[in-house]
Amino acid sequence: MLILSIALMVVAAALLFAESMVPDFGIMGITGLILFIVAAILTLLYVPFGFLVLLCETVVLGGGAYMLFKRAKRKQTGNQIILRETLREDTPEHENLERFIGKTGVSKTALRPVGYADIGGVALEVVSDVKYIPENKKITVIKLSGNKLIVKEAEDILTN
Repeated sequence: MLILSIALMVVAAALLFAESMVPDFGIMGITGLILFIVAAILTLLYVPFGFLVLLCETVVLGGGAYMLFKRAKRKQTGNQIILRETLREDTPEHENLERFIGKTGVSKTALRPVGYADIGGVALEVVSDVKYIPENKKITVIKLSGNKLIVKEAEDILTN
């Protein structure tokens, strides 16, 4: 029973490692988890000193997984599974949108309240401040809220 338990643990570890190389959680991962649980139950129930054997199996397989991931990090395959870039709040996209404040353009789709507009030859997603704005209406950017340009119809700005 000890050999069966160890064999199931090794197969489970191989399936879980193979699943970690695939971008989604699929049949290999589920099968690996089930085999790991079955091996743990068999070890605890039928192997003398089962808890100690299970602890040793888990430590050895965990250490092996750590070493494999550490090695994968240094190799080319590690670049495919490890994201090295971080997202920051102060991305340059927000700074670039500020240059559109006060400029006029034309709504390319109906703004209900979100839609697309052409402002200075650039197609941008914009948000209407108050109401529905039909397609092909002249609009003006009045402010930037987060990463969204807030617009009004150009006639509304002249009358307010």
